[in-house]
Amino acid sequence: MFFYQPAFFLLFLPVAVGGYFWLNYSRFYKGGMLYLLLCSLVFYGLWDWRYLFLIGASILVNFWIGRRLCRWCTQKKTWLILGITFNLVLLGYYKYADFFLGNINMILGTDFSLLHLLLPLGISFFTFQQIMYLVDCWRRRHKPDYRLWHYANFVFFFPQLIAGPIVHHDEMMPQFHEPKKKEIHWNHIFGGGFLFAVGFFKKVMIADGLGVIVDNGYDNISFLPSLAAWGIALAYTFQIYFDFSGYTDMALGIARMFNIKLPFNFNQPYKARGIREFWSRWHMTLTRFLRNYIYIPLGGSKISQWRTYLNILLVFFLSGLWHGAGWTFVLWGMAHGIGMVIERFFHHRRWIWPKFFQWSSTFLFLVLSWVLFRSRDLSVATAMYRALFAGQKTAQDTFFDTGKSISDVFPWLQTDWWIDLWQTLLTHHWWLLGSGLFLISVGIILRYIWWDAPQLWEKWRPSWWNIVVILLCMGVGIVAQQYIENITPSTEFLYSNF
Repeated sequence: MFFYQPAFFLLFLPVAVGGYFWLNYSRFYKGGMLYLLLCSLVFYGLWDWRYLFLIGASILVNFWIGRRLCRWCTQKKTWLILGITFNLVLLGYYKYADFFLGNINMILGTDFSLLHLLLPLGISFFTFQQIMYLVDCWRRRHKPDYRLWHYANFVFFFPQLIAGPIVHHDEMMPQFHEPKKKEIHWNHIFGGGFLFAVGFFKKVMIADGLGVIVDNGYDNISFLPSLAAWGIALAYTFQIYFDFSGYTDMALGIARMFNIKLPFNFNQPYKARGIREFWSRWHMTLTRFLRNYIYIPLGGSKISQWRTYLNILLVFFLSGLWHGAGWTFVLWGMAHGIGMVIERFFHHRRWIWPKFFQWSSTFLFLVLSWVLFRSRDLSVATAMYRALFAGQKTAQDTFFDTGKSISDVFPWLQTDWWIDLWQTLLTHHWWLLGSGLFLISVGIILRYIWWDAPQLWEKWRPSWWNIVVILLCMGVGIVAQQYIENITPSTEFLYSNF
């Protein structure tokens, strides 16, 4: 189950929120915690109930090792190594087994059978969260006064289970104990609904709409002239941003309905004027993990300049590998690492570039690097880069030589739904209402979608206008969702595979 599915926000979410606060209102606080855990189990189990045993075993093992690390015991470092190894082996088996077997077969000429395992949803996210927990227990930065169901809710909390944000235990677990968090706060209910609605609009209306263009473009790379290839690359740049940031906004909004404050994960990353600034704005909780639990323990920038460069490259290599088991992801991560090393090299020499050049060069780098991220393998990435910089043929020659038309390459252009819509409005004298809804929708786009959760929550105030925004975003999003699914039923949340 995903947040953007009607069954979730029309049925599952109201039942989960209502039941949780009803139990707390009845002063059955332990029951409220167990009910919240049950909701998370149902949410995850509706995807594939068999993996509940996997994540349950992971929670039990990590909680038990964490308790040993928090209390005084001998050989704490050994237990820490065992705990981290357990998590990495679990992640490696399900996510990277086929990747390594495939590369061994290619290099050594062997014929090992691939496992073709189904990747458990959210395994990358809850693995990192539990590694952070174990490391902090080893550092004695955590008190061993939490019960198992508190820890299970920290890992299993369904708003952040599938795609983050990657939550630090000190950010969430204390909130389960606060008495005020047990009471219903209507400002949080409607404010969370506001975040959810805008995130839903971003995900369904914009990201999925762009996804139709991107998918058709990548399926027909051999027919793309250079200008069209740049359009496809730019469309994916915005698709992945609105897809991930929209889903994160929904996650933060749902958590706010339960009075749980999750850390922000996006802060207008395409305004960045450098790779380093981009990563301080994009997937901010992943950046925090990589910095605090990998980069700094490696020595950070406290040793030599060349060692700093090596640490940066290693961190981004791991970042690319974390995102996906494929060489395109590894190269994507290394490209960002090399970009940050070059940026740091110029910074040390106090080379100051104009602000517009900093922004434009950063954005161009991001557009080009996302090609690697989107391509299923290196051959597709190579073909796309060839189309970007050399073009395949002119558009006219391509279509005439192959007998294809533009509508054959982009079948979604065959529909005249917008013409039918306006004809219907004019026929029934609803043109004024249609024009009003159109202008309001454009206003919402210009006013809200360019903000991420920090700006949205700051701007939230209880008002009739914001209630209209919620209803309109949800209504327009549901209509758009049905239309897009009629064109391509394969719409999905991109980061669910990571």
